[in-house]
Amino acid sequence: MADDGALPPAEITPAERERKILAYVAEECLKFEGLRQMLMNQGADDPVAFRGADRSVEGAVLALLDPARTSAAVNLARIALYEGLFYHREIGKLRFGLNEVIDRNDQDAMQAMQARDDIFARWAEFAEGMSRVGPAICKIRVKGTDKGTGFLVSDQHVLTAHHTVGSLIDTNGVAKPGSDLQMEFVFDDIVLAGKPIGAFRTIVHAAKDWLELSSVRDDDEDKPTGPLPQITPGRLDFALIKLAKPIGKIPPRYRRNSPRGSIDLANLATPAQSGTQMLIAHHPGGADLRLSVGLVHTFSNCRQRIRYKTPTVHGSSGAPCFSVDWRPQALHNAGYDAARVNQGIPVALIQAAITGAGGGRNVLAPKPAFLSPVTAENKPILGRQDLAERIEAMIDGSSDLTTITVTGATGSGKTFTGELVRSLAMSRGQQAFLFDAEKFAGDTPEKFARRLVNEISGHVDAEPPPAPDSRQRARWITLKLSEWTQGLLAVDSGGAPARRTLWLIFDGLDVVQFAQETHDLLVAMIAGDESGPAQPLRYVLLGYGGDLASVQPERIWRSDLNLLSGTAVAPFMAHVRDALGKPLDDQLREASAYVEQARDLGITSVSHLAKALERWAARRRKGADAAGEE
Repeated sequence: MADDGALPPAEITPAERERKILAYVAEECLKFEGLRQMLMNQGADDPVAFRGADRSVEGAVLALLDPARTSAAVNLARIALYEGLFYHREIGKLRFGLNEVIDRNDQDAMQAMQARDDIFARWAEFAEGMSRVGPAICKIRVKGTDKGTGFLVSDQHVLTAHHTVGSLIDTNGVAKPGSDLQMEFVFDDIVLAGKPIGAFRTIVHAAKDWLELSSVRDDDEDKPTGPLPQITPGRLDFALIKLAKPIGKIPPRYRRNSPRGSIDLANLATPAQSGTQMLIAHHPGGADLRLSVGLVHTFSNCRQRIRYKTPTVHGSSGAPCFSVDWRPQALHNAGYDAARVNQGIPVALIQAAITGAGGGRNVLAPKPAFLSPVTAENKPILGRQDLAERIEAMIDGSSDLTTITVTGATGSGKTFTGELVRSLAMSRGQQAFLFDAEKFAGDTPEKFARRLVNEISGHVDAEPPPAPDSRQRARWITLKLSEWTQGLLAVDSGGAPARRTLWLIFDGLDVVQFAQETHDLLVAMIAGDESGPAQPLRYVLLGYGGDLASVQPERIWRSDLNLLSGTAVAPFMAHVRDALGKPLDDQLREASAYVEQARDLGITSVSHLAKALERWAARRRKGADAAGEE
């Protein structure tokens, strides 16, 4: 070696420290002929011309990386060293704790490698994760041109690279006037077998006040010569964009019964390590949604950037980068052909910037209490607080309830209650189906079972077990047919476990009576064991006043909806008060009195009372406007 073999002291410049470390590692791992082959295979200069009197590898590398040489020559040698050393057998020992170039006869080493969850993904978990994050990823068009990729980080916010939409942002970080009309966010640009390209596309526009937060990229970060050795902290190259509607709450066209969802920035992957897998879901060159896979390579100063070998092209900027368990790790923002490496910003840095924005304002802050006085569609939840609390407990798994029956007079809102349950369950990532009981009127139990498994799980050709003679039929329905139905509801059409809770909501049971045998099948499904932890079943029976004596009492809750009263308006008005930050006590009393007056006039249904409240609010606004003009 040229010196005593110690690593360079910390007080030297970062560039000089990097130069000496590369020389030190090369000396430890390579013979001179190996160094020569490594560099010349990558197009760098022949190290023979730089060999000193001591003829050492370290001396040659120090000379090759001498800052007095041209920056292009130094950079090419530096990249070749990183490339070659990264895949070197001895460096593999440091990266993985074992030989990455494994002796196939070394069973202990093979087993240790296979146990690495950050390298090898489990098939079923990988497939489930891919189907979960895919609907949240979109193509971004600016002025009609495909510019990049983005992804939902809330129901109504897309995260992408700043330079993807940079032409619409002025030098002060403010959105240019009218720029909201110059962007399109294309979701579900996917290709499925047998379907034409674009069959499922959903295009969403930006909100008028679309730019929530942004950070520019570092100077010269877009130069093609290679990644910057130093990145200015705080230059994070991202834009957080508000959409015109909460697309995350709406199911994609190819998956109607669960919401699109978003990618949770709070559920980050563990910090990336060299040699671990990096997945990128993106729209390269404006293509349909694609997946690229590669290895993490190196890092910039203070881990401001992650460099990786995962393939990308123009149009990939802004794409989410994932670990093999589909947790977000980085936002892709650059690629360097000469260095044969691509680059992203750690999502943890972006998340910290978002949650600390505006002196503590978090634009992606968790929503208020799960069951607010309004639904996702801004419909008020009036007079259903007990029901709402039980639904919440069933959804988060803190209740033993599996079934709710809802009765009430005409106009009390039973159908609305079913829509409410469906909306709330889907907002939590669970599956929910709302059926009109009339659909099954007159169905035999066999036909009823086939309809359920066909529509919910996609088992189009599934046939129930053969029925026995009439003497054994009742027992066959409540045991065999019930078990068959629940079993197929617990798996998808490919036989994979459906892991989410499934809600079956039947409306109109006070109007339509099922055939007795079909009724017996439904009750047997409710009374039987759940279909296993992979797919718990939950039932909501709207208008049902029948007998569920075979079901354990602690698993049922019965709700009888009363007609609305004035006091039921109070929670909703309190919500309005909190949202506006203004006391509305006088208005609350006036609104309650108005509802009572409407009831005296015979206006008792939910929809009619809602319209009455709208008329009252319109009169209030008109009166306020008139007072302002005076």
